[in-house]
Amino acid sequence: MFSNARKRYAILLVILLGFFLRLGLAHLDLEQVIRGDERDYTTLAQELVRDPLAYTNVFRPPLYPAFLALSQIAFGESRYATAVAQALLAAVSIAVMYALAQTLFRHTGVALLAAFLYAISFELVALTRLFYAETLFFMLSLVGFWLMFKWVRAPRPWRWLIVGLVVALAALTREVIGLFAILVVPVWLLIVLAPQWKQAVLKSAFLGLGLAIVLVPWALRNVSIEGRFILISTSGEHNFARDQARVETQVGIVPDLANSITSVENGQTVVHYQPQIFKEIRETPPSERGAYAFRRGMTVIQHAPILWFFAKLDSIRSFLTPTASDVRYVRLGTLAPEWEFWLDAMSVFFVIGVLLFSALGMVMARDNAPKLLILLYVLFNLGTFIITHYQPRYRLPLTILLLPYAAYGMVRLTELVVSRRRGQNESRVSQTQAS
Repeated sequence: MFSNARKRYAILLVILLGFFLRLGLAHLDLEQVIRGDERDYTTLAQELVRDPLAYTNVFRPPLYPAFLALSQIAFGESRYATAVAQALLAAVSIAVMYALAQTLFRHTGVALLAAFLYAISFELVALTRLFYAETLFFMLSLVGFWLMFKWVRAPRPWRWLIVGLVVALAALTREVIGLFAILVVPVWLLIVLAPQWKQAVLKSAFLGLGLAIVLVPWALRNVSIEGRFILISTSGEHNFARDQARVETQVGIVPDLANSITSVENGQTVVHYQPQIFKEIRETPPSERGAYAFRRGMTVIQHAPILWFFAKLDSIRSFLTPTASDVRYVRLGTLAPEWEFWLDAMSVFFVIGVLLFSALGMVMARDNAPKLLILLYVLFNLGTFIITHYQPRYRLPLTILLLPYAAYGMVRLTELVVSRRRGQNESRVSQTQAS
């Protein structure tokens, strides 16, 4: 049993472990080139620093650029300075993981193990040093799920206003969770609280109010800029159009090469769909861009839906590929070969272990309400990946929700093995005494 003092010291040690692991890796390749999504985020942050009132971007959700802008003002613009700020966010996330696991299982050992797994996950550690929105999103989404699990059956429905506010902030970082909260969470509440449907309706209403307080002003700002309704950003519609266009040759559609952005690679003409879709949408009147992106994507789906589905399903086969093995994210190539090998192997082992033990934990856990919500969230995200696009780091917000169940599976399996051995030993002692 853990005394209160021991609990505090234990979780503090885990938090410090996670924090200093992230700081240690932050020293790796400080001059790494900023490109892709990282370049977009840092550019937007600089625009906010210069003049926040002149900020007119509608393509990216705004909260992470705003966080980077504040980080640049407080700590500086270097990669290491950002890593320090994000390591602090990760430290908060470790504490929230502990609280989440305690809420689910009321077991200090499970909660500490879940927090420890979060602290040492090399994928999570590695992302802290990069200009990606994940670290901020992890913290906000974990707080949101923790509060939902904590208050799902509790009285005082007004507290779901706080849930709505937190989830809305998470949605301003990665908008898929906002859509999930709007479309799925009220249904989950009705299922879980079926005998008390009025409580479900009240909690859903307060959840919606919290979401609206944050998201409606931002949507109105987008209308004033673009002249049409955009809840959070236009990245979803761009990704939908682009990623369907990317598989058009696989479903039998011959692209119009004469009017496309192309280059010759290995003797073949290749269409560059990212700039091509941007060009097409940019040339469309603002009020018609959403409709155009939808039509552009649906053209491929309607042409050959079965071939489209399998082409897109194949695109997420890397769901089990650890982010750590992708040099674009952590630059393992800058390490000695033996380090690259062992870190890669550890990441693979960690992912497989979490999936296996979380499955065991899910089966053994008694409360089905959290399991149902996590399952719905995973399915909702997988559907989003299929119709838009997928990158290995997008798996991580789903993986972290499995960590409490992986910890529970490990602890329960250990308890069962120890209990069985104790019983066998007692049986042998009894037989010996009897003889």
